[in-house]
Amino acid sequence: MAELPASSSAPIPAPEPHRLVRKVDPHPFVPSDPAVLGAKGSLFLTRPGLNQYIATREELVARADDLFAWLAAGKLKLTIDRVRPLAEAAEAHRDLEARRTAGKLLLVP
Repeated sequence: MAELPASSSAPIPAPEPHRLVRKVDPHPFVPSDPAVLGAKGSLFLTRPGLNQYIATREELVARADDLFAWLAAGKLKLTIDRVRPLAEAAEAHRDLEARRTAGKLLLVP
């Protein structure tokens, strides 16, 4: 999968149809000039949400079932960085904002 460089003046790789991705984590999004993308071969920017990939509750449940099956089979690695009591939700939010986490942050009752 091709990755869009952080700087809009950096060279842009040859496109793979509908697979050009701008990596935004852990760095903030750096705006790119859409005209530059067009000049490089009909590239475009998009930020789809979950509803563009999963249209129905049945599909959501089926995909969630697949996800949990892959986790159980060891095909996916889940990293839990820290677990905090729900009473510390404000501190957990500050950790996320300050990027002090390197995996999932769980809040437990």
